[in-house]
Amino acid sequence: MGRRAVLGAAAAITVLLAVVSRPTTTTGDQAAPLLEAASTDGLAPAIREFHLDRHDEPPSTTQPPGDDNPPPTTVPPSTTTPTTTPDQGPATLWTVGDIAECGSNQMDDEVGAMLASQPGWVMTLGDTAYSAGRAVEFRDCFDPAWGVLKPRLYPVVGNNEYNQPGAQPYYDYFGPVSAPPFGWYAFELGSWHVIVLNSNCVEIDGCSATSPQGQWLADQLAADRAASGARSVRCTLVAWHHPTFSSARHGNDGRMNELWQMLDEHGAEIVLGGHDHTYERFAPQTVTGVADPSGMRQFVVGTGGKDWYRFGRTEPNSEARGTGIWGALGLTLADGSYSWDYRSAPSSPAFTDSGSASCG
Repeated sequence: MGRRAVLGAAAAITVLLAVVSRPTTTTGDQAAPLLEAASTDGLAPAIREFHLDRHDEPPSTTQPPGDDNPPPTTVPPSTTTPTTTPDQGPATLWTVGDIAECGSNQMDDEVGAMLASQPGWVMTLGDTAYSAGRAVEFRDCFDPAWGVLKPRLYPVVGNNEYNQPGAQPYYDYFGPVSAPPFGWYAFELGSWHVIVLNSNCVEIDGCSATSPQGQWLADQLAADRAASGARSVRCTLVAWHHPTFSSARHGNDGRMNELWQMLDEHGAEIVLGGHDHTYERFAPQTVTGVADPSGMRQFVVGTGGKDWYRFGRTEPNSEARGTGIWGALGLTLADGSYSWDYRSAPSSPAFTDSGSASCG
């Protein structure tokens, strides 16, 4: 169908931080990782030494989002017809999960401060406040550095939140924007349709196409198609906590396969996840892991501050990987295209991954 032809190279060379050893505690005294050059042609990359420079402090841009970041229009979970939003130019969305823990390495504070200095909207990808998602952990561990972002933040519920019955402290902290008590909702961001789903399937009566969440999603997608009389009215981004594909500790997870298939048939472009404490970008692919230019491109962004995980076997279609790093992924969502740019926190080992593609 040719609707996702790559516009620009992801980078001259994308890199994988291949960590020699994983620390048993979360400290800043880890061994300097090696970098592995990872090409996208499937060839085995070569290990090379690399000097880990710090990123400069980000510029002070704490003003609220301007014309380049129009306010999204929230679609409540009970609403099946997306609100039509005129094209207002590209929108910026920063996204990351697996974030805050009191008394840890404080990288969660750095990532929060970095995002506070950037214009745009923010999406947290679950496992927001460790170690058990309690109200006191949202108050004392997450809020000090991240609370300033709440007016422009859209959350995704993770498994850690359900350490508390019904993930109640999570819903209490974020309020109506988190769509309690089920956690699935949609909103419009510029010309894009953004859908947030809950991958804690046991807690919400399943994640099949016939589950309550699946039926709500079907209504969303049907309304989106009807609004334009075409296959897909807008470029579509979806987020849930447990990634379908991952080369790290938790590996692949098929719990959302039926919903992935629905979204893929609709023509969605991007799926975001956390859960594994790594960064990984995949090529567009089908739910069965077959490379397909018309499939969805998945990003795993679990680098919000918690201790990092090792990579295991590299999954097919994995194009860029990083661990031992902390930072966030910036997405620029334009009419008919998108670009991505991973940014490391100032005290994190430097890591970059960027590129662009078409959509719609």
